Amino acid sequence: MLKRKASLSVASTGLALLGAAAWVPELPAQTRFADRRDVVLVEIPVQVEKDGVPVRGLTRDDFEVRDGRKKAEIVTFDVIDLDMLGGADGSGVAPLPLAARRHFLFLFDLSLSDPSKIAEAQRAANELVVAGLHPSDLAAVATYSSRSGIALKLGFTSDRRQLEVAIRTLGLPQLVNRTLDPLSLTLTELAPSVVDPAGGGGREAEAEAEIAALIQEIEGEVTAAARRNQMLAFTSSLAGLAESLGGLDGRKHVVLLSEGFDASSILGTGVGTATEQERIARVSDAAMEGRIWEVGDDERFGATEDQGFLRRMAEEFIRADCTVQSVDVGGLRAGGSATGTSTESGSEATGQDGLFLIADQTGGEFYRNFNRLDEAMNRMLVRTSVTYVLGIQPDKIETDGSFHRLRVKLKNDVKGARLAHRQGYFAPKPSDEIEPFEKKLTVAGQILGGGEGGTIRTAVLAAAHEVAAERAHVPVLIEVDGSSLLDGQKSGVVPTEIYVYGIDREGAIVDYFTRILGLDLKELGPMLRETGLKYWGHLELPPGDYLLRVVVRNDASGRVGIRKLPLKVPDFVGGEGALWPPMIPEPQGKWVFGREKPEEQGDFPYPFVANGQPFIPAVRPTVAGGQDVQLIVAGYHLGPSPRVSGELYASDGSKVESYTVALESAGSATGDGPDHWLARFTTGSLAPGDYRLVITVPGGGGADDRRSEIAIVVGG
Repeated sequence: MLKRKASLSVASTGLALLGAAAWVPELPAQTRFADRRDVVLVEIPVQVEKDGVPVRGLTRDDFEVRDGRKKAEIVTFDVIDLDMLGGADGSGVAPLPLAARRHFLFLFDLSLSDPSKIAEAQRAANELVVAGLHPSDLAAVATYSSRSGIALKLGFTSDRRQLEVAIRTLGLPQLVNRTLDPLSLTLTELAPSVVDPAGGGGREAEAEAEIAALIQEIEGEVTAAARRNQMLAFTSSLAGLAESLGGLDGRKHVVLLSEGFDASSILGTGVGTATEQERIARVSDAAMEGRIWEVGDDERFGATEDQGFLRRMAEEFIRADCTVQSVDVGGLRAGGSATGTSTESGSEATGQDGLFLIADQTGGEFYRNFNRLDEAMNRMLVRTSVTYVLGIQPDKIETDGSFHRLRVKLKNDVKGARLAHRQGYFAPKPSDEIEPFEKKLTVAGQILGGGEGGTIRTAVLAAAHEVAAERAHVPVLIEVDGSSLLDGQKSGVVPTEIYVYGIDREGAIVDYFTRILGLDLKELGPMLRETGLKYWGHLELPPGDYLLRVVVRNDASGRVGIRKLPLKVPDFVGGEGALWPPMIPEPQGKWVFGREKPEEQGDFPYPFVANGQPFIPAVRPTVAGGQDVQLIVAGYHLGPSPRVSGELYASDGSKVESYTVALESAGSATGDGPDHWLARFTTGSLAPGDYRLVITVPGGGGADDRRSEIAIVVGG
């Protein structure tokens, strides 16, 4: 089940305090998220289309990039063609760099909408999620009201089930069993009555009633206010949203579902005629180039001050590499017409004019009278299905948060081709200057991104335990290098954030845990600097293949460590066997040790035990050459006396032939926990470096061999 965020634990003296950890108080919520974007590689997604079809077959040599006025070398180049990717491979959805993944934010405008229109918009949006989006696409859900502005209900996620719930209920807390996911990647435990696609039963009718009541309450407030103030508040909220999205890699599309707003104060009189639609287009072209004040006087083209608000909003979207795809929900009813709001002169569809203007200025499209969004937006989805990702490495970037403009062009122009690309990037800025919403999106992107790395050195170990339940108990042990975590911090408390998410083959988040630790350097500093932090929590996962995504962050410095770990949870009920990674026990009192609270652990005992004695495994052990190393080999359903063998591989993947390791069992123990065997191997005269020790247990009765491995560092 999806877990709620719990309070925190840390012990200062390692193994000796496994049963009596000192609990560290949770840090204030405002310090929860962090981001410092140390600019090493700037990825630039570029889409090239001609006549509505993506241009394929381009290479690195076809592009030229300028960072400001300086020509930039393209150091990395990737081509992402969604038609070629298909869907999932053997380990789930194909991993893609975050910059190459399309992001769709479904924004429902509740300010002046009829409840029945919002209900139709919800159904259309869900159809788009199910039928229109590619499995690699990420989507989020938000609402707008004149009372509270834009509220994120569900962050960008690959979990289609969570998206369905969020869209059906618009995240109303009384209608879903809300979790306390600080990244807003999960909304609910997905009770069947909530996600019943048939509707009618369950809670869909209740959701519509709640949303209708909310809209009617908001509508009373808005209609009493001036339409101009409504427009200014709306565009200001959109500008703030775009600014927050600017820190998130990847091309973003805000799918705005709304009846629009009165744009007459921007466009002037006579809106709605064919001639005025041409004027709208001219205004939009000028705005896209930052020249909206040049298009005419107030009498013909509207108030300069209001145009300035719209221009600043458009600039924020352009900087954020984000478009607005506007959808008139007044046309989403079967047989409905887009009535809009009439001007004093009697012109119709004023709301549509506002929607068109926002979409056109940000590079998006305006959709009216569409019952099927997946069909309506098919042209945009096809056009953006091929992305060229160009990577550059800027020099001498100041940590000031400034915007650096980028220009990308084709060296050999393709006649009629149009380029859409990231307009620039933001320099890193101090963590305490980044807004919480932007930080949340950034951390969530690190969870769902395909890469790993960062400046905090981390390693992860996970092993599925058999329990009398549908879901296995999966302890996750995270090892954090202390020197890279501290980043020169000499005193005070180190705000350390840990995020662990288990994602299945379909991109659904099945379980997660998050922790915020305050590590007092006065007490823990010497040990942290000598080794670091180990933290143990657990996930509960049904049988299947998963990808664990782990992020460790220092909120004070913004440094981050990102790791991914493939994990197979066996079908224990069906007798499927499991071989854990080989484990090397650590000496007592070597690491700062953190763990989940006993009530979070439940009845499950401490998982790392050999011959009745608890131990702390080394996740990425360092051993000396010539050292005799003790191993613990453990697993389930491997037979009474399995033949265990081991092989050693160098960092380049070559097998170390002279050091093929034969492991002989030195004893075993059975009981409620896994079977385990004690064994040893000798590093001999291995040269210092990185190695992989691969353990194999041959399968019996036609079963496949079981393999597991551990990374080992051999010191001098």
